[in-house]
Amino acid sequence: MQLGSMVHKWAEDPDQFAISSGERPSDVMCAIIDMACEAHDSTMGMDMGILLRMANQVQFNDPKTGELKTGWSKHMKDDTRTAKLMKEGSDYWQFVLEAGDKVIVNASTRDKLEGMIASLENKEIADMIRHPDMLHEQAITHTNHEDQMYKGLIDMLLIDKDADKITIFDLKTTKDPITKFFGHIAYRVNNSGDPARLWNLGPYYTRNYIRQMAFYQYLTKKVFEVEDIVIKMIVVENTEPYGCAVYDAMDLALGMDDVRGRTAIIKEWTRKFQEDTVKEEVIE
Repeated sequence: MQLGSMVHKWAEDPDQFAISSGERPSDVMCAIIDMACEAHDSTMGMDMGILLRMANQVQFNDPKTGELKTGWSKHMKDDTRTAKLMKEGSDYWQFVLEAGDKVIVNASTRDKLEGMIASLENKEIADMIRHPDMLHEQAITHTNHEDQMYKGLIDMLLIDKDADKITIFDLKTTKDPITKFFGHIAYRVNNSGDPARLWNLGPYYTRNYIRQMAFYQYLTKKVFEVEDIVIKMIVVENTEPYGCAVYDAMDLALGMDDVRGRTAIIKEWTRKFQEDTVKEEVIE
């Protein structure tokens, strides 16, 4: 489960989570046991055959290189690997069994969730999220004239029937400072060897949130037949100090055209920055 989805669930009810202890085995071992529990009736005990199969299938990032790898400790003999899993993972297996349908997270993730939830308790943001008419996790579908089906799962939806208006709220977590969500100015050397200022796109563009928001806007218009669609993005940092802000989704007209959109956006943001810089220099 992604961190953003966890924030939703934690805000609803922290009791939906089970917190594993700091003494649990490595994250890769935990992933293997989690996979084995899903593929096997865990009440029957640890099955060595299933554990070995999951150990060969598990994917993880190498802690030294960051490279995505498939298969755990393949240099070991199969008997050695299963024995290690059985010895070091038996307590965690029991924990998974007792957790049942709860979402399992470690203590570090719990601390992150609590930090982000505390940030979201900002009165303005909390009032928006807890609006009495707010619809949470709305799955909407639309089939076009060519019988192509489009689906979307929207975090929060507020329908104002009197004003014929819909507001979409989308929660995003980011490892970057919230001030860089749309981007920041970078200094580079141009072809003439002179320093130049260029806008560096932030996660709103590089992680294709712009395309996601444009798609939500399109889908909502089609399903609800409403033209006035406003999209608010609630952005919270997933590391301390867990900064939080609410932004309007931008550049949605370009959201479906990634290449053309990015080029136009970089030029526009750079132009805005240069204009603001000129104004500041004039004032000074």
